[in-house]
Amino acid sequence: MNPSANTLSSISGFLRHIGCQSCILDLNRRVSPLTPEVFEGFENGQIPYPLPLQRKANFAILLWSEDQPEQHQIWCLSFPLDEHGCMQPNERDGFLHQLLNQLGTSLQAIAEGEHTQDQMNESKWGIRPSEPVLAMIHAHFGKALNMEASPAMKQVEDFILNNSGDWQFLPFQGFADFALKSEADYAEKIDQLKVEPLSALCQCLEHCDLNDDLVEALIRRIRKSIKQSQQQEFIPMLLRAISASQSATSVAARQKLISQLLQQAEVSTELLIVIASRCFEDLKQIEVAQAWLEAMANHSESARLFSPLLAETMAIPGVRAPLMQVLRSTERSDSLSKATGEFFAMQMASLQANGAKH
Repeated sequence: MNPSANTLSSISGFLRHIGCQSCILDLNRRVSPLTPEVFEGFENGQIPYPLPLQRKANFAILLWSEDQPEQHQIWCLSFPLDEHGCMQPNERDGFLHQLLNQLGTSLQAIAEGEHTQDQMNESKWGIRPSEPVLAMIHAHFGKALNMEASPAMKQVEDFILNNSGDWQFLPFQGFADFALKSEADYAEKIDQLKVEPLSALCQCLEHCDLNDDLVEALIRRIRKSIKQSQQQEFIPMLLRAISASQSATSVAARQKLISQLLQQAEVSTELLIVIASRCFEDLKQIEVAQAWLEAMANHSESARLFSPLLAETMAIPGVRAPLMQVLRSTERSDSLSKATGEFFAMQMASLQANGAKH
C-alpha cells in the first residue's frame, strides 16, 4: 500500500516507510548528526530545534540503499521556525505533499534508485550549502557507510604528516575526510602548516570534536598569532577550529583563551561573531558571557552589532539565562548598561510591531 499525504504525517514516518538507510545532519552552526529521536521530537513540535540559526532549521537528509550505497541521495533543506524554535506544521506538511507528488505512485522509487535529489534541493525548502559544509556532509556519508579512505584524504594526510606534495592541488574534500575520519596524531604538525592549508583544515575541524593535544596545538598557534600583528586576522579562524571540542580539558582551555582574547584593547567584529555563532556553549559560563557582552558593548560598532547579535545568540537553547544574568547585574559597566537599555527597547518595539500585525 502506498501512503498519501493524509496517511504520512511526518518526514520521520516517510523515512521509515521507504525502507532506506538514512542519516540526518544539522547544518546550522556545525555539521553534526541529529538522532532520529531528536529530529522526530522537533518535527512533531515536542522540542525546539537544537541549534537554531536566524529562526531556521537547516539540515541534510542522507538516503541510501544498503544494497546499492552508490545510489545515495542528499537533500539539503531549510524550514522556518516558529517563535518557540519549533517546526511549523504547515511547512512540514507542504514539503511532504510536494515530495509525495513528485514521487508519484510508489514511495519505493528512492530505494530503487530513482533520482529525486534535484527536485528536493530546488524546491522552496532546498538550500545550496557552501563548499566546506557540503564537503563535511559527504565526509559524514562516507563515515556512515564505513567507506575506505578516499584518494583525496590520503593526499591530504600525506601532505600534513610528511609535507608531501603541493597544498594548492589538494582537494577540499580530502581535508573534510581527514578532519572527520583520520586517526593520525598530527598535533605537532599544526605549527608547521602554512596559512592556506591550515585555513582549509580549520574550516573542517570546526565541525569535529578534537582531542586535547590537537586543541592545545591550535591554541599555541593562536597565541603565536596574537604576538604577530600580521597574523591576528587568522585568530577567529583558529578559534572556530576548536569550538566543537567537548572534553573538560579542552573546554577549560578554550574558555580561558576566549576570556583573554576579549580583554584585548581591540576586539574584532569577526571574533565577537565567532564566539556567538561557534563558541556559544562557552557563553553559558558567566565569566565568559560577561567578558563577551562587555567587549561587544564597548566595541566601536556596538550600536549596529550589539542588539541583533545578542538577540540571535539568545535564541540558542541554554544560552539565554546566563546572558540575562549578566545584563541584569548591578556590576555591569556604563557602556553595557546603555547597550542593554537599547536592546530591551528594541525587543519591546519588535513585540509591539508583531502584536499590531496580529
